[in-house]
Amino acid sequence: MPRDVRERRLLTLLQRDFPLCQRPFAALGEELGMTEEEVLGDVKRMMRDGIIRRLGGVFDTRGLGFSSTLVAMKVPPARVEEVAEVVNSYVGVTHNYLRAHEVNLWFTVIAEEEAQVREIIDEIRARTGIREVWNLPTLRMFKIGTKFDLTGEDLTPEDVGLGPTTYERGGRVQLTPVERGLIRELQENMPLVQRPFKEIGERLGISEDEVMQRLRGFLQKRYLRRLGAILYHQNAGIKHNVMGVWRVPEERVEAAGELMASYPQVSHCYERPTFPGWPYNLYTMLHGRSEEEYMRAVRDIARRLDLGEADYALLRSVREFKKTSMKYVM
Repeated sequence: MPRDVRERRLLTLLQRDFPLCQRPFAALGEELGMTEEEVLGDVKRMMRDGIIRRLGGVFDTRGLGFSSTLVAMKVPPARVEEVAEVVNSYVGVTHNYLRAHEVNLWFTVIAEEEAQVREIIDEIRARTGIREVWNLPTLRMFKIGTKFDLTGEDLTPEDVGLGPTTYERGGRVQLTPVERGLIRELQENMPLVQRPFKEIGERLGISEDEVMQRLRGFLQKRYLRRLGAILYHQNAGIKHNVMGVWRVPEERVEAAGELMASYPQVSHCYERPTFPGWPYNLYTMLHGRSEEEYMRAVRDIARRLDLGEADYALLRSVREFKKTSMKYVM
């Protein structure tokens, strides 16, 4: 198998559920017709080359009892650098992007309590003196899954989404010391060895079987969305992306969200509140190997929902100021 084909197939598999077995890299190799050594070698190389950002746990913020939100700011162009530096100074800010729109700075905030999220937003407003700062929490999630098919065979909605989920405010999950230790291990990179769960267990003083059993429990409880790879998707060939915001009548939001989530170009789809002068209530992230690839999906969604150009806006990423994984356990 040519190396580039093998790499694309491996990257696609690594983004799905990582095998919960004693020798997961051997299991991946068996599916791909590769040896365990070849799989481990390719993974290490792709991490060195900046294709794989992290191989570990992708945790569910709400499942762990944390609160999160998307924040939009209207920042004067001359102050973007200064304001972005203030925003980035908060540990709970995991992503921060400049987008091509007058509402131009978009960032996510995660904290243990909803009140802490609001405090961070209020502090940013006070420190920057900018009044136009909007809190846009998720009301309903239709899809979340930055998993890219690099083989040419599109992932199905079941591969990448959880289906419509209404977010309710829950309390903080009470974790045992072992559970906290597992989260601490898997919010970083897992060991790139033949038996990674055995090595994690040795660090925590538990058996390999208990590690795997507890991780299956994490998946069932939705503490953990999946085990697997998170990519630097531009370096993996998915070089183009855009945030699409849509104005959809309330009675059509559920059907529209489910339709948008069915497109492989759409990695995220959420319902969020509107604010004065900003009527958009559905948010999508779209990706493609080219701009035309995701624009085909945009045009098709608009046509099928009978939406005109005034009913949606495309906010292209201009600059990435911050992108990191949340540290739930320090």
